[in-house]
Amino acid sequence: MPSMLKRTCCVGPCRSRLCKRFPTLPAFVVCYGISGIWTMAMGSLLGSQITSIERHLGISSSKTGLIMSSNEIGYLVAVLFGSHFGKYLHIPRLLSVSGVIFGVMAMVMSLGKLMQPKVWQEATVINSNPNGTENGFTKYLCLPENMDDNITSGTNLTDLDLSEPRPYPSGAASSPAALPWAFWVFVLASVVCGMVKSYRIPLVTHYVETNIKDKTKSGLYLGNSFTAMILGPPIALLLGSFVSSLPVDLSDTTMSKSDQRWIGAWWLGFVIVGVACCLFSLPIAFFPRHIRLAKLDKKEHEKSKLGKLQAVKRAFLEMPKSLWRMFRNPLYVLCVVCSVIEGMAFSGWFAFSQKYIETQFNKTSQQVSLTTGLIIIFSLAIGTFLGGLITSRLKLAFRGCAIITMIIAAATLALDSTYLVFGCQNSDVVGLQSQISSAACGCGDDVFLVCGDNNQDYLSPCLAGCLNSTSKIFNNCTEINGGGSARPGLCSLDCPFFIPYMVIFSAGMLLGTTGIVPAYMMIARSVAQQDQALAVGVSYFSTTLMGVLPSPILFGKVIDSTCLRWSAEGGYCMLYDREMFRYLINGLSLGLRSVHILVLSVVLLLVRYGRGTAGNVTSTETKTTNIVKTRGKK
Repeated sequence: MPSMLKRTCCVGPCRSRLCKRFPTLPAFVVCYGISGIWTMAMGSLLGSQITSIERHLGISSSKTGLIMSSNEIGYLVAVLFGSHFGKYLHIPRLLSVSGVIFGVMAMVMSLGKLMQPKVWQEATVINSNPNGTENGFTKYLCLPENMDDNITSGTNLTDLDLSEPRPYPSGAASSPAALPWAFWVFVLASVVCGMVKSYRIPLVTHYVETNIKDKTKSGLYLGNSFTAMILGPPIALLLGSFVSSLPVDLSDTTMSKSDQRWIGAWWLGFVIVGVACCLFSLPIAFFPRHIRLAKLDKKEHEKSKLGKLQAVKRAFLEMPKSLWRMFRNPLYVLCVVCSVIEGMAFSGWFAFSQKYIETQFNKTSQQVSLTTGLIIIFSLAIGTFLGGLITSRLKLAFRGCAIITMIIAAATLALDSTYLVFGCQNSDVVGLQSQISSAACGCGDDVFLVCGDNNQDYLSPCLAGCLNSTSKIFNNCTEINGGGSARPGLCSLDCPFFIPYMVIFSAGMLLGTTGIVPAYMMIARSVAQQDQALAVGVSYFSTTLMGVLPSPILFGKVIDSTCLRWSAEGGYCMLYDREMFRYLINGLSLGLRSVHILVLSVVLLLVRYGRGTAGNVTSTETKTTNIVKTRGKK
């Protein structure tokens, strides 16, 4: 038994021949990339399920923005200490444990399913009643104040003694009720997820940089790892499309997915991501502290021989010195400013991109997630790989990375500006104004958008004069051709810009992901190698604190300001001003990206006139510069 254990064990003091062959740097990059897929999938999965989560919990976009920002709060708590002190620990095991904790927290988020959504209770009860005149569904139908509740399909409004019409409510959000417990579960789990993922990328960079002989190939290795991780968002979108097509309680229902009471099985996606994250994080723990095949420098060997107490003491003493060296470097400071601005512009826009497409083009969550997932899965993978390949093949130093980042930022800005044009007009909804016709017969405050068979939108079945319903449509609507029908949701838009928008969306994603590795290496190579792990950690800390953290809340507030009609409880928006939504969200993002380009211009000017110093990373570019200077002196 001991001999068998020795042959198969790779953890702790026991080592087998397999363990000596398995731990190579390419194997580590592959294992971490697969694990990172599911870590990266969390944000996109949450973004694709925003509509269902808002309806389930009864919260607004600013509250879901707070859930996303809580992830960054946890990130801020742990990123500096984790990225600095983590390099003195066993990095592979630390990454493995972090991935398992992340997966567990994802499954904790799914506990929000235990909270029964009110709109779903009403919907399931109503769908079991063919007449639709009992329970909660009565409030959506045409019921004059002097009218008996028992209405038959043969009743016509012209035969009834209608009271004088009442003005329809303005639709402003009423005072929301106390936030549900499920909201706080999301917040707390997001904080923990942010803490355990904060130091992962800085430590991976440090692990690769200290275990590779040729430093110019580190960009290729990191690019391959990032390429694998970048598959997380499209996989999450495809998964989101699948779970959005299932009812929240996984029971059979005849409800249409266009019904504003429809809630997809969002919680199932979190369970799947959590389980996958736990399983694929375990193999990382089997890698050693140092890759045996790599030639470590003398300083790293000395660090590995230090005792734990001495290593911790040395870490505390080196951290202030590293911070002082970094913040005295104007190039690094400006790179951090660029990262902050870009983080604010992208994170808020991308967090609500699914909701934006749903609202702008009148698509369901399932349609949007499936479309975007299929389109960008290739653009994201190809773009990230190209970024790493360009950085490695051209052997770019700081200046080269800055130029590539500048070109990509300018091209992306030009593409994204077309979003202001590629959009749809507001739907003409009857009842949106304060006064309504006498056929509204005393409608209440409830908003339930329907599309009549005359291709006209109504703010509620009551405003369409509908007297009863079946499982999917409203019948006997006197305002619709004297007795037509209506279905839940808005009518299809006569808008030709959905396909052009998705083409530009894909091209923008391709360009943006191509710039990930150059921008990342620009930050890492603006400082000396001994400060790289902390420099990346400080950059992410600053970007999260001043960019990513407030961005979803800011964008959520902007989205809420475009709401025309809120639910009766004031929890979530039922109807948005589509044009204002487009101008405000895209205008805010484009403005921030313009400032980002201006700061990048300052960085290139400093490099051009020698006002800053970058890290001493060997490259063809730096060698050529030195040769030119030497010949000039001769």
